[in-house]
Amino acid sequence: IRKAASLDQLSAHILANALVDFAIKQKIKLEYPSNFKEFFGEGVKGELDGKKYFLGKLSFIENNKIRVPKNIRELHSGAQEEGVITIYFSDDKKILGAVYFSDELREESRYLFDKLREEGISKMLMITGDKENVAKKIAMQVGIKEYLSQHLPEEKMKKIEMLKKD
Repeated sequence: IRKAASLDQLSAHILANALVDFAIKQKIKLEYPSNFKEFFGEGVKGELDGKKYFLGKLSFIENNKIRVPKNIRELHSGAQEEGVITIYFSDDKKILGAVYFSDELREESRYLFDKLREEGISKMLMITGDKENVAKKIAMQVGIKEYLSQHLPEEKMKKIEMLKKD
């Protein structure tokens, strides 16, 4: 957690913020990474104590020529089916660990969307980076009928711009 959060502290991604916040609450002392680079929507890489590390999606780890064992792929598939977001931490040779994230719907979310409907807002669209099954579950919980899943941040912005024109 210390090394992953240390690497992620320069990222603006919401999951990075959650990981760093968790580490800080646990009073884990973070290091400052060097040669940091963020690949938007994919992951980050950088150096800690002169050693190269990667943190991100499984595809990001693979694209950096790090071998992914079969058991990790199986665990990844199972986590995806359950709507759990997994990011992987590796050095330049192998996966060292994984961090699991799952969405918790805020208690006030359903209330907020009910209030919006009471105010006459009838068309609502949720655009998320989440997988289809997770997006559907959350949309149902807050009473949203239309949603788009698996959109990267730049795709979300393009969709919003298109919707503004309409």
